[in-house]
Amino acid sequence: MNLVNQTADVFHCEVDVYYDAMLLPETVETQCRETIRNYIENLPFNGEYSNMALVDELQKIEGVRIVEMSGATTEVDGESTPTDIDARFTPAAGYFSAGNITVNMKSYK
Repeated sequence: MNLVNQTADVFHCEVDVYYDAMLLPETVETQCRETIRNYIENLPFNGEYSNMALVDELQKIEGVRIVEMSGATTEVDGESTPTDIDARFTPAAGYFSAGNITVNMKSYK
């Protein structure tokens, strides 16, 4: 049996979040960032990430009306070019750490 210890794949994403205009955008944005971080950092080891499952988690947040994924990428340790995530991805290291998370807040009227 060979055991390999790799640095976590770094996860980056950009999402557009349409939120209830009656709520403070900063509050909803903070909850969105925490939800994204929790989702990717708590996947089972060698678990598959999916854009759809992340959107599902974000839609559970109070005040979130619509979520649109603008893009997601990952950086595998030792590789200089990020890999686009099209729908789903299993991290090479078996797990992710959070990288750049961009949440574009848009008022839903």
